[in-house]
Amino acid sequence: MAYTRGNLAVKEKTSGRGQALPKYKETTKVVTRRAPLPVGEKLLYICTVIFCVVIASLLIWQNAAVYNLKYQVHQIDKEIIQAKQDMSDLEVKKQQLEQGVRDYAINVLGYEQPGIRENDPNGSASTGGKDISGTKTARN
Repeated sequence: MAYTRGNLAVKEKTSGRGQALPKYKETTKVVTRRAPLPVGEKLLYICTVIFCVVIASLLIWQNAAVYNLKYQVHQIDKEIIQAKQDMSDLEVKKQQLEQGVRDYAINVLGYEQPGIRENDPNGSASTGGKDISGTKTARN
């Protein structure tokens, strides 16, 4: 309200002649600034974040250790399977070599297989004074 001739209660009369209408309306905008967080609250937030990061790091570290152990167990299982396969291959090769030694001793060196005796009337095996290992026996 405008101050008119010393009385504020009187409504101002506008006359169209002398006064121009205002072209804009003046408004005010109230701007409120947020107060910054107190130091104690900032410290609480930082400690909470650090605590969460430490817990997450521990969990990730434990999972990595478990994964590493599982990987090692898997590798050891593979090695065991490979070793068993190698052992079976070597067992077959051993049997083949044993048979080859026996055949070589009988065919090339002239040894006789124990238990098979053609000339002995007692039925005991004789290898002609030699046993399969190639050493002389006490019997002649």
